[in-house]
Amino acid sequence: LKPFRDKPLPALARKNRSISLKLMVRTHALVASVWLLAVVPFVTSVTAASEAEPLELALAGEDGACAAGAGDECAMSLLQLRGELLAVEAQDHSWWVQPGNPCLCLFDVDRTLTGKQDYTIGCKKNEVLEPHIHDTGYGGGDLTLSELAQHMGTSACGEQCTLGIVSASSDEDRFGGMLDKLKSIVKGGPMKFGCQPSEKPTCAEGIAEQYGFQLKNVYFFDDMMANVEYFRPMQMNARQVACERDPWSKGHLLGLCGATPAEASLTKGIHTCR
Repeated sequence: LKPFRDKPLPALARKNRSISLKLMVRTHALVASVWLLAVVPFVTSVTAASEAEPLELALAGEDGACAAGAGDECAMSLLQLRGELLAVEAQDHSWWVQPGNPCLCLFDVDRTLTGKQDYTIGCKKNEVLEPHIHDTGYGGGDLTLSELAQHMGTSACGEQCTLGIVSASSDEDRFGGMLDKLKSIVKGGPMKFGCQPSEKPTCAEGIAEQYGFQLKNVYFFDDMMANVEYFRPMQMNARQVACERDPWSKGHLLGLCGATPAEASLTKGIHTCR
């Protein structure tokens, strides 16, 4: 207290007032920062929720129609609605599309992110998930993840790019535990289902345009050579993966173990196993 004892009261009062004002400014700045952190995500979430609500209602209506037996067209309608709903929900994960991620990597599912179901004798780096999740693709079995699906973050795509899925699959059984797993593999990125092989380039182009990616920075990965060849006339890049063929598949057209992290590279052009 000695340094202040000899000072006149007005000077001490001015000093205290100055300190108080500085503390008040800093406190207000801190409160404003906390408010922004809390409110902005909430507003984004409310916007996405309000857009998702009519889709959820439409989906419920379509489910009822399908239960009445509307056939294959109904199943495809359900698939499209679910895809739109996933796109809206993905707005809550907008962090996965940023200027720091100038490239877009899109993956097929069957025998790319997955391997042959329950087959780990010849695919020792693949993993059968526990508890088991049913995978209906190509004969069915327990969902078995490829090496890439387990270690996506170690690949060039996983380190540098936004991730997504383009699949021909339209099996409703996959919209359960398997869908949740796929979403986690691509970090909540865009997923497009029901894309027939010849339509996969169009689906990939649509995702790129929706999220602002240049086509030259889009990379597609699939285990089937024909699906990769469809990208040849486009401005995008595509690579066939899982070059070890499934000897039990017709014409040995399918991959066996799925993709590896090394195969998910950012190589320009169209590349097939042969």
